[in-house]
Amino acid sequence: MKSNTWLIRHAQSQSNVGMETTGNAKIELTEFGKVQAIALLTELTDRPDLIIISKYPRTEQTAAPLIEKFPNVPVEIWPVEEFHFLDEDICFGTTMAQRRPIVKEYLERNDPNFRHGPGAESFNDMCNRGRQTIEKLCKMPADKNVFIFTHGQFIATLLLMLNDAENLNISNVFANAKNIENAQIIRLENISKLSR
Repeated sequence: MKSNTWLIRHAQSQSNVGMETTGNAKIELTEFGKVQAIALLTELTDRPDLIIISKYPRTEQTAAPLIEKFPNVPVEIWPVEEFHFLDEDICFGTTMAQRRPIVKEYLERNDPNFRHGPGAESFNDMCNRGRQTIEKLCKMPADKNVFIFTHGQFIATLLLMLNDAENLNISNVFANAKNIENAQIIRLENISKLSR
C-alpha cells in the first residue's frame, strides 16, 4: 500500500546556523528558513487532509505558508519533536559548537536508557514516541494526505523503524539525521509494518 504521509524537516533554524539558543521551545527559523518554508508550496502540491506539527515553533513556522494556503485543513500538534537528549538547563545559552563535547560524550556512552538530566529524554523514550506516531498513522484512512512537519533525528528514527529496525540505535540515528536537509520532504513508506 502506497503511503500518503510525508515527513517534512523544518526549514533552517537559528540552531542550524550555530546561533546561541536558550531551549528548544525558543528556536525559530532564520530569514532563509522562512524563504525555504514558502518554497515548500511548490513541492507540496497535493491538498493536505491533515497537517501535523511538533510543539516547537520552527515546525509551525515551516508549516505556516501551507496552513495559510489551506486554512480549513485541521492542524494537530503531535509528539514528533526533536530528540531532546541534552538537558536544557545545562545547555542553556550555548551554541552547537559549544555543545559538541557534550554530544560526543553522550554518543560515547551509547546507553539507550540514559537521561542527561531531568529536562532530557532517553533514546528509548524518543523511540516510544516514534512507535506511537506510526501506530496513530496506521489507524488513519489510507487515502488521507498527511503532512508531518518534524525534525531530523525524529525522521531518521522513523525511517530506521520502518526500513531497517535491526540497526535502530543512537549512532545510526545521529548519522542518518545528518543526511536529512532542512525543508527536505520524505514520503513515509512501509507505514503498516509496525501495525502487525
